[in-house]
Amino acid sequence: MTRNTAGQKYEEEPETNPGFPLTVTAVKPQKKRSGRFSLFHNKVFIIGVSAHILARFNLGTGSEITADIYSEISQAEQYTACKNYMFQLLGRRDYSSFEIRMKALKKGYSSELAETVIEKFQQKNYLNDEKFARKFANDKIRLNRWGPVKIKAKLSEKGIDYNLIEKVLDSLSDDLELSKICVDLILKRRRHFIRESDEFKRKQKIAAYLQRKGFSFDSINRALPDIVNRLNV
Repeated sequence: MTRNTAGQKYEEEPETNPGFPLTVTAVKPQKKRSGRFSLFHNKVFIIGVSAHILARFNLGTGSEITADIYSEISQAEQYTACKNYMFQLLGRRDYSSFEIRMKALKKGYSSELAETVIEKFQQKNYLNDEKFARKFANDKIRLNRWGPVKIKAKLSEKGIDYNLIEKVLDSLSDDLELSKICVDLILKRRRHFIRESDEFKRKQKIAAYLQRKGFSFDSINRALPDIVNRLNV
């Protein structure tokens, strides 16, 4: 509830729908939400809007709001709210289109609205699944020392298209020495593996560890001879 300077009370939730059209008799800034305004008809709350929507629809005292205009304002408010929510998410970290869609749905936005905003973001390159997949794969393989198998599984969980995943991993494999990464991972845990004196069991433990890190049998087999030699030094 808000009050004007004369002490009049303005109900922010109408008890009954007065029906349309409605004439705006007062526009009040919201105390708890900066940049937002409440529109009233004879002290009865009509709708809350942002400053952007207020200006876009040229709303003010004396404005007439029909049912169609009310619907347009409501849709515009929902679009702006969904867009701002997605901007906030992307300001914290990168997201795939699928991830941000799921976030919006969980927040309560409709699937149609979320898709509309996502398409707009994709057009402006705010959301780019290929760029996201490349950065994710590159970071995980260089910083976390994940193998392609684990990266592929995680990208799939994030809703990245199978063909796009293959494309990204193929291009990364051309540049990265996966065998060297396997060797480095094992040498970092050298003491752990040399505790096993049985050569066959040691290889099994090494292979199992590298599999958990996401490396294929081919990459592991190529790296094993070098790993064995380096451990035995």
